[in-house]
Amino acid sequence: MLCMNLGKLKEIKRLIELTKKQSSPSTYNIEGTWGSFAPSLAGYISQETHRPILYLSADIDSSDNAADDIGVFSKKFVQSLPAWEAEPDLTDASDEIGTERLRVSLGTSAAKKHNNASSDLIICAPIQAICQSVSSPQSVCDQSLSLKIGNSIEPSLITNWLIDAGFENVDRVDMPGQFAMRGGILDIFSSMNINSIEENSFSSPARDFTQAVRIEFFDDFLESIRLIDLDSQRSSKEIKQIDVLPLIQSTASDKTECFINLLPKNTIIIIEEPNSLQEILRLFLSRLENPQGMFSWEKIHQAMENFTRIEISRFAQQ
Repeated sequence: MLCMNLGKLKEIKRLIELTKKQSSPSTYNIEGTWGSFAPSLAGYISQETHRPILYLSADIDSSDNAADDIGVFSKKFVQSLPAWEAEPDLTDASDEIGTERLRVSLGTSAAKKHNNASSDLIICAPIQAICQSVSSPQSVCDQSLSLKIGNSIEPSLITNWLIDAGFENVDRVDMPGQFAMRGGILDIFSSMNINSIEENSFSSPARDFTQAVRIEFFDDFLESIRLIDLDSQRSSKEIKQIDVLPLIQSTASDKTECFINLLPKNTIIIIEEPNSLQEILRLFLSRLENPQGMFSWEKIHQAMENFTRIEISRFAQQ
């Protein structure tokens, strides 16, 4: 109902007209708002302009609440870019936050590259998530192991790569980050498959990008790749290729990126309470023992200058 009422406001009508145009980046300020106005406006803009949305909040709880609200108002699947509450523990190969950040980053980059359903792309993020660097998509692809039916490769080379990449050698795979080798059969439970992510339309929360696969060899010849039913441990649907990602990504500066730079060029960035957001970011960075791999507000703002921005505040900004 709130979204429908927004369309009756003269100022909102004008804003929609302006943001529908694929023109040079502009900044719009909206002040004197109330309640859930900001997320409802984000949902309405997504519906009316068919442009990707990045919605920035000052903290993790606010971002989660905004994602819920925007999903209700827009009736679209809203993704969340999570944040570590301090420095990430890169030695933890089962880190769910790191895996989800990588999935969202790769999917966003694919939408930018292929213009794949970018009109349905809505991402909510606390500013902490934006200041933390993400692996560059190219470096991820360079580090991945591509396995394709018909390839010739020694199974021992694959298992050695998996060990170096942080995978655990087990008798039976039952969780991401494990592999099991039995004769000419290799089971791998990967945290995600690049090909599946690039095919994602960002329209369904049910998509699961973890994949357990069974690879069968004849000597060094890769004969088949099939998905595994983890309950029965039986193989089922055949797939042609899987790109296995290492569990621990490189943090070298030349292999990381600011998330803003991965966005499709027609993305609208909506910033809720920009003054509070900046203050919380500076406080967050000041408390870190090692701010390496973090982006300051100045760096983030510089990256955002390439996009149309809407800044929403309850009170007039100073």
